[in-house]
Amino acid sequence: MPKSLWGQFQRIANFFFLGVSIIMLVGTTTEMWKSPYSYETTLYPLTMVLILTMSLQLKDDLKRHRSDHETSRRPAETVLEKKQWKDIKVGELLVVRNKESLPADVIVICTSEDDGVSYVETSNIDGETNLKLRVAKKDLQKALCNESVGRRLSRSEMSKTLKIAREKAVHMTGIMDYEKPNSSVNTFKGTMRDVNIQGSKKIDVLPFTGNQQLLRGSVLRNTDWIIGLVVYTGEDTKVAQNSHESKPKLSNLERVVNGSMKVIFVILAFLVATSLSIRAIMRHNVFNGKFAGFWYLFPEGEDDDSTMTLAWPIAYAFTFLILYTNFVPLTMYITMEIINFGHSMFINNDALMYVVYYYYHYFMYSFFFSKHPPTHTPTGTIRLQIHVQMQDQ
Repeated sequence: MPKSLWGQFQRIANFFFLGVSIIMLVGTTTEMWKSPYSYETTLYPLTMVLILTMSLQLKDDLKRHRSDHETSRRPAETVLEKKQWKDIKVGELLVVRNKESLPADVIVICTSEDDGVSYVETSNIDGETNLKLRVAKKDLQKALCNESVGRRLSRSEMSKTLKIAREKAVHMTGIMDYEKPNSSVNTFKGTMRDVNIQGSKKIDVLPFTGNQQLLRGSVLRNTDWIIGLVVYTGEDTKVAQNSHESKPKLSNLERVVNGSMKVIFVILAFLVATSLSIRAIMRHNVFNGKFAGFWYLFPEGEDDDSTMTLAWPIAYAFTFLILYTNFVPLTMYITMEIINFGHSMFINNDALMYVVYYYYHYFMYSFFFSKHPPTHTPTGTIRLQIHVQMQDQ
């Protein structure tokens, strides 16, 4: 709420009416100056504007929260079991299939291709539609997957290869040392040592670079499956490290309105100064101390300046400011919020603004996974031993 209020008072008019409400309150409760209006006449409409705007922002925030909740509950698959994205931990081995999004930053250690290559789409991260090549280390690819057969494997052969790779990965042990979380999406520095894989000789040291790194949110393409070691999750992922809290922004319309408000304030100051000058002239040249003759202005027969604790120019400056408050259109902001809300409803319900391709892509995506469901490995009888250490570099 404090941040939302701070954003609301980036609008000059809101800040102005808050100040005027305080001036009215002081004028009605003290003798410093006189307020011709009650503070409720300005404070209540201002509160209405703030509540309406903050309610719309709350609606958008709840929608984003639901979207984040749905994302965190997406299904993921490790070599041991099925999980949700939010339950993925550093050091686990993930199984990611073609057209699936990655739930964490991983280092690819084995793929369905003989040469250990895999392709990833990062359009959700950097907007690039070109597929990026990622290559598993040959020693790990050879130890976890079958020997190269020199041809494209059939689907049944790939499923068998994945089953063998998962069984070996379950009993894989080793120590991974790599850099602490950072925002460099194109680089990675790490070393895997003392790697033991069933049926293969011990691997002492394996260096890893950005060529083996797959980022959270990227999509696996043109590769049946990969097995990857989770190195960063949640706020430690490269994408999250590059996400900075944005400052409150104003639309072009609001900037124009703020500029118009400045012009109105100049005119308002001119009116207040003119009114003070006219009153000074009337006080010395017209009234000339004979206030009783102007009973319709001074019912008590004396100047009311004596009842105010401040000097009359300062006191009446606030009084005239209150009188000219309606010169600044507070209702305009209410109208703008209602219009913005109406426009958003029209946009959200306009079928012509949806792209047909994404619907088609979504149905094809769902059909693919309903036809080929992920394999579930029972737990309780096997244990994964992967130790991960982060180090300063």
